[in-house]
Amino acid sequence: MQAWDARVAGATRLGVRFLIRINRMKGIYDAEIRASNRIGLGLTSIFEWAWLRYGLGFDALIAPHGGRDFWRALARLSTLAKREAHDYASELGMAVPATITTIKPAGTTSLLFGLTAGAHPPPAAHYLRWVRYDDEAAAAALMRAGYPSRRLDTGVLIGFPTEALLARLRQHAGLITAGEASLAAQYRWITLLERHWIGAQQGNQVSCTLNFNTDAMDLPELRRLLRRHQPRLRAAALLPRRAACAIAPAYMPEEPISAATYAALMGQIKP
Repeated sequence: MQAWDARVAGATRLGVRFLIRINRMKGIYDAEIRASNRIGLGLTSIFEWAWLRYGLGFDALIAPHGGRDFWRALARLSTLAKREAHDYASELGMAVPATITTIKPAGTTSLLFGLTAGAHPPPAAHYLRWVRYDDEAAAAALMRAGYPSRRLDTGVLIGFPTEALLARLRQHAGLITAGEASLAAQYRWITLLERHWIGAQQGNQVSCTLNFNTDAMDLPELRRLLRRHQPRLRAAALLPRRAACAIAPAYMPEEPISAATYAALMGQIKP
C-alpha cells in the first residue's frame, strides 16, 4: 500500500508540473494565463480507488464520520498539489496558480479506461452504451458481429454491452449506481469532495451532474433539498429522470440491463 500511495503522490506532483508547463505555451489567452496561471488538476476513477485502496463503497464514504482514511488521504493530496504548484511556479518565475484542484466531468477519458467518470457513480452495474454511427459500412460490420443496433433518421445506433469495473471487482452491496443514489446522498458526496479535495483556497469546482428520480420525491422535498444544498456548492447540475416520460431509450447514452442480459449479449458477439 505504501508503494501505491507513493505513486499517487508522485502522479500528483507530476500532474501539477505538466499543467504549469502547458501554461508556458503560446495561446490566444496569453495575458490571462500569465496573470492567473490557472491550472486544474482533476480526479477520475475515484470510486475504484476508494474501493481497491480503502475497501469503501459509496454509502460508507458519505456516512457520518465514515471513510476517514480516504478523506484524510484526499486532503493530503490536495495540500501536496497546492504546495507543488507554489514551489514549481516560483522556480519558473511564474505567478502562483489562482486555481489548482478541480474535478471535471471526465466522460471521454473515463471511457478509454472503462472507469467511473470524475465524481459520477457508474451509470449501472451492466448497461448498453449506445454510439451513433454515420458510417453505414462500419455499423453493418458491428451488426454482423452481433452487437445490438437501432436505426435512427440520422444514423445507426450500436449498443456496446458494458460491465462496470466495480461490478467486475465484486463490490456487490457497496455498488451504488447513478440511478440508485438519492439526491441528498449525491449532494453530500459533492460537499465532501469540495471540502477535502477542492479546498477553501486555490480550488475550482466539482463538475458533476446529479441524477434523481422525480417519482421518488415530491416538489416540496425537492425545493427543500435545493435550498439547503445548492447555495453552498460551487457548482452542481441536476438531471431529473422519470420513467413515465417515455423518453426513447435509443437517445440515452447508457441503457441499464440485467446481468443475465449482459451475459447473453456477450455470448452472441463474435470476435
